Amino acid sequence: MLLIYIDDILITWSSPSKIRSFIAHLSAAFHMKDLGDVHFFLELQITCNKSTITFTQTCYLLSMLQKFGLAGAKPVFTPMAFGMSLTANKGALLSDPSYYRCLVGSLQYLTLTHPDISYAVHNICQFMQHPHDTHLIAVKCIFRYLKGTLNIGLNFVKTPHIALRGFCDVD
Repeated sequence: MLLIYIDDILITWSSPSKIRSFIAHLSAAFHMKDLGDVHFFLELQITCNKSTITFTQTCYLLSMLQKFGLAGAKPVFTPMAFGMSLTANKGALLSDPSYYRCLVGSLQYLTLTHPDISYAVHNICQFMQHPHDTHLIAVKCIFRYLKGTLNIGLNFVKTPHIALRGFCDVD
């Protein structure tokens, strides 16, 4: 797999010799530098060992908590309060929605390694045009949840067999 972002390239393959060969081929055409094993890429922390690859965004999340003044917030156990219903007209309209939009944008990026917040983030994204104070409370609740799950990320286990399982809850 080849991942390119502006001037950063991430190459992964099942064979280290194929990676070296591919890098040598690219180096013949382009000036480039091999920085070795990946540890950080686009705010993702990547940890590899023989059996697993783990993606986290702990540093990014900590910097966002600090940036938005939420570093001292108390963690909660769920990204949305049970039974919370967000509507377009409940609460006071925010005078400057740019803070809300920055918070939500950061949360959208955090869904890369925290799929558990996807539903809550989808809900708050619906109110980007005219956010109210109730929506801001919901956004801060998601950040409080993330603060309690700082080191959780995506963990991929290397297996010789891939088993695809699907579940459906339909009456």
